[in-house]
Amino acid sequence: MGYLRRKIINGLTRLVAVLLPAQQQYYRWLIRLNPRSADSHYHLGKLLAEQKNWQGAIDCYQQAINRNHPALLHPFVRL
Repeated sequence: MGYLRRKIINGLTRLVAVLLPAQQQYYRWLIRLNPRSADSHYHLGKLLAEQKNWQGAIDCYQQAINRNHPALLHPFVRL
């Protein structure tokens, strides 16, 4: 069971490594299409925070706040 579990975790890690850059490119593309989209800035910020790119996440969250994204206007949101 340990060997199989390690193989599955290794495969999932590789999959995530491929998908995260694709997601980031997708949100950046959406922002280029519609720079006023609070949702795109918010989701890119979440993705960057998951990658521990704190400054990039803060910049995206600030853009989402400037565009009145409801999730970031809540007083208990974690930034």
